[in-house]
Amino acid sequence: MTNIPEAPYNYCDYRCEKCPWTEHCRVYQQEMSERLLLEAEGIDPDTWEGTLEVVHRNFEKVREMLEKDAERFGIDLSGPLEPVPEPPETELEKRAFECGLRLHELGKKISQSDEYLQLQEILEETYQDLMWNHLLFAVKLKRAMHGFWDYENETDEDFRAAGLSDGIKSAGVSIRAMETNREALGIFAVKIPPLAEEIQREIRELAEIQEKLETVVSTHRK
Repeated sequence: MTNIPEAPYNYCDYRCEKCPWTEHCRVYQQEMSERLLLEAEGIDPDTWEGTLEVVHRNFEKVREMLEKDAERFGIDLSGPLEPVPEPPETELEKRAFECGLRLHELGKKISQSDEYLQLQEILEETYQDLMWNHLLFAVKLKRAMHGFWDYENETDEDFRAAGLSDGIKSAGVSIRAMETNREALGIFAVKIPPLAEEIQREIRELAEIQEKLETVVSTHRK
């Protein structure tokens, strides 16, 4: 059996139909269970209504779990919240999100191009890879940077270890997403000549962002 990546399941942020671990993945099983419940209630899980209903129910579950744990550990939830320091946004995070937004707009141009419409059956899988990963890489990069920030600024060793672990794993997901984006864009650069120059710019930008993130990761692996 293929080894499943250890928790936290950052690796579940992928198209489930292409994932080899769904049979053993609790996240996937939970999502399938939620879909069945919604369908039984007459709610389409693929609509905004269905999505928001799942989010609402999950928030309720988490709230109940936190209240039970607070009672168990004698934590008063009625008191004022202590301020929690926020990691500063890095230039790399800003650059990644700006790239992701440009890719979003580029994806629209790709899907509306004559070349894509003529070859849609062939290019659909590549397009779906791009649509799934074009913002995911930036989100995971941000999570990685926050994990590294926790590692550098926390005093509790357990929190530091958790931050480092999550930073490295999140960076790995971001890097994989960037590689998938570049592969998809490389295909579109060939198949859609009118957009080739713009696509090549974003391929280079993704490569530079990935290189900088890999440098950050390497400094924390030492």
